[in-house]
Amino acid sequence: GVGSEAVATLAEAEGVNVEVVPNGTLHFLAVNHRLPPTDDPLVRQALAELMDRQAISDHVLGGAFVPALSPVPPGYVGSSDSFSQTYGDPDPIRAIDLLTEAGYSETDRAEIELAFPPERFGPGTGPAMEEVELQMEATGLIEVTLTAQPWNTYVGDVIEGAYNLSYLGWLHDYPDTYNYLAPFVLDGGVGGSGDNLEHP
Repeated sequence: GVGSEAVATLAEAEGVNVEVVPNGTLHFLAVNHRLPPTDDPLVRQALAELMDRQAISDHVLGGAFVPALSPVPPGYVGSSDSFSQTYGDPDPIRAIDLLTEAGYSETDRAEIELAFPPERFGPGTGPAMEEVELQMEATGLIEVTLTAQPWNTYVGDVIEGAYNLSYLGWLHDYPDTYNYLAPFVLDGGVGGSGDNLEHP
């Protein structure tokens, strides 16, 4: 897509009309459940309590992104606010309590590597990850290492489980709810297309 700065510049240009339309692309953080410290459910829950999706959109992406609150994006049948129902608004105090319960402190922080492919998902990717880093490190109990990798290297590392958090995106092959669910839950999850199963 077009970066928010370019959109702002275009909007000011004479004779140019800028239209923002939904496109169904999901951007998300994949959490590694096998690599410490994100193998700890308390740490994963703390991260979920910290994520301020609206702040990322507003501060970095010019408000152009609508926070997704379920695996099915807004506007599709089956979309809901399930993440919001589970966690509510971002709650850094609750996150600090969970991290403390998990054994972390200001002198012994949870060390989390957050990786992303800067060229893959547009010019806002790096700044968006820096915003996520700020949100996590504001607890005083998390130390984030941001790792930028070219896509060809990155995707293999993600599959091998090299990072605690990986920034990924998903765009439907066809605009239907099924295409947001089948590849992630059928045939063993990510990588399985579910094509050998009957479509509902």
